[in-house]
Amino acid sequence: MAALAALSDGLTATPPPTDPRDLALDDHEVAALRRVPELLWQQRHTPPTLAGLARASSMSVRRLTTGFRALYGTSVREYHRRRCLDRAAALLVETDWPVARIGHEVGYASPSNFGYAFRRDRGTTPARFRRTHS
Repeated sequence: MAALAALSDGLTATPPPTDPRDLALDDHEVAALRRVPELLWQQRHTPPTLAGLARASSMSVRRLTTGFRALYGTSVREYHRRRCLDRAAALLVETDWPVARIGHEVGYASPSNFGYAFRRDRGTTPARFRRTHS
């Protein structure tokens, strides 16, 4: 079992970020890729598709995904998910907003989707996280 778990971990591990120069990214491509996280955050309630992000960045989907991974060390979707959940954790500690409001604020369509994602990521419910960290 331990060997299988280690193998599984090895298959899902994120490779180290590639140096953007290795992909021969132009300066304008790097600048466009650096705007992607903000585009995602601004449209978090109806996130754009990769094709939409690529169009907004004036590049192909493949160039967007490989360039983004080179700059940030993770996929576009994982980066955005992490940003939303990190913001939710901060709001849980810093505010007295209801959990449902926080879930909506960070882009989740329903409180149950938010609770599931938060629990899966942090290993605890949003309410328990708040009690522990406040």
